[in-house]
Amino acid sequence: MDNRKDAVWFDTGPVASKRNNEYSYEIWANGTFATTAPNGDRWKDRDSFASGRIQWLEERGIKDDEALHRIMNNEDGWDTDYTRWFELIIFEEKEASVPILGREDYPVRVEIGSGDIAHEYDKESFEEWLDLAIADE
Repeated sequence: MDNRKDAVWFDTGPVASKRNNEYSYEIWANGTFATTAPNGDRWKDRDSFASGRIQWLEERGIKDDEALHRIMNNEDGWDTDYTRWFELIIFEEKEASVPILGREDYPVRVEIGSGDIAHEYDKESFEEWLDLAIADE
């Protein structure tokens, strides 16, 4: 949705990725969202899925980035403690050194780096971000 680009609206996990050799460059939606509504109702993420968070927000009239940004700025009686973000994470894929699930060649992903963050989803910018990270390899 064009009016839902903030990381709060996304499940935890990759939203864009590219591979280069044994490396996977991924932009992940990450973090915990925690806020208290003016009536005292509190939300703090309990899992990585956005569906419960979105339903809770929508039930309180928060349906787009404009309304979300007001509560994240503690306006209208809201108190927001934590928010989410998009983060570049680099993984190296290796073969397992010990058999896993009966397979000698089970791939293991090891996080070898992370960096820059953003707060709004932008497909074109994310593609450029991944390309720059690969070029820096």
